[in-house]
Amino acid sequence: MLKIKNIFSYDTVIGKIFIAEKDNKITNLYFKKPDDLKDYSFCETKILKDAALQINMYLKGKLKKFNLDLNPEVSVYTKKVLDELAKIPYGQTISYTDLAKKISNSAHTRSAASANGRNPLPLFIPCHRVIRANGDIGGYLGGIKIKKLLLELENAK
Repeated sequence: MLKIKNIFSYDTVIGKIFIAEKDNKITNLYFKKPDDLKDYSFCETKILKDAALQINMYLKGKLKKFNLDLNPEVSVYTKKVLDELAKIPYGQTISYTDLAKKISNSAHTRSAASANGRNPLPLFIPCHRVIRANGDIGGYLGGIKIKKLLLELENAK
């Protein structure tokens, strides 16, 4: 029997977000209500409440590192990318090319950037800290406005 994930919505300074968990581990963060909720139970759990509290502290500049059990349900390659993203320090940025080099080599910049864009746990796993080699901020699942806000919040360099 498939265990259903729990999901709950929270208001933040960047708008309403939806956080999901399964087996007491955070699996997803959405910047808008997911289109398909058939695998979810709309229920606030302790870990979801804690995740929302940490996000709000982060967005107020009072938290620099999340302390949560995360379990993104992704491919092996995307997991490697997410593991590298998690190593980017608060207030620092790297380029998509640098990200690819850390995983394999610079010839795979597009695949690394694509995996970065499929991050199911934005904010918790800081994909907003990856920018283009020319200094442009690039895209973001939550939108450019939110990415700019997050980089400004962190005073990213």
